[in-house]
Amino acid sequence: MKDKNIVKTEVIDFFKQENKPKTIVCFKNAIDYKSKFYFEDLFKLLEMSNFRSEIKYSPDVGLNYKDVFSHVFEIFNVRRHPKINLIHNQLSEIFNKHFEDDGFRPDIFTSFKGNIGNTHVDNEDVFIFGLYGTVYYNIPSENNIYEIKESDALYIPRGTPHAAHSFNKRIVVSWSRFL
Repeated sequence: MKDKNIVKTEVIDFFKQENKPKTIVCFKNAIDYKSKFYFEDLFKLLEMSNFRSEIKYSPDVGLNYKDVFSHVFEIFNVRRHPKINLIHNQLSEIFNKHFEDDGFRPDIFTSFKGNIGNTHVDNEDVFIFGLYGTVYYNIPSENNIYEIKESDALYIPRGTPHAAHSFNKRIVVSWSRFL
């Protein structure tokens, strides 16, 4: 495990005490990165396997066909990626989910340049880890913005309106936790 990325003990201990937080929880340096995640890893991931992916955009605004790279891309179910696999295994244990449970899957969200995300509500709890760059999560109900950098984590309970914003390229991995 010395060359694998792992969830830090403080995060594991927190969720052992409080398995389903009712509020947003931000963890600084939540991952012990032994092998950092870069855009090259993202490209290798896409070359190696056929993952379902989507371009995220607001239906009110539409897809900008003249600049598709201004949008966020979602790559679904990346649990087997070598730099995410052990983290997924640890989170599966923390949240009492089977490793292969489709109700608990990690998805990558990436953008190749800064963008302003749409405020939205998820029907599931989400647990987000910063892999590359910085993302700002706006939580209107708290009148607060959380800065998530590489190795930071953010837990957002289902039903909480939020939006992700970035000024530069970024990569996060988000676990959907359906109850």
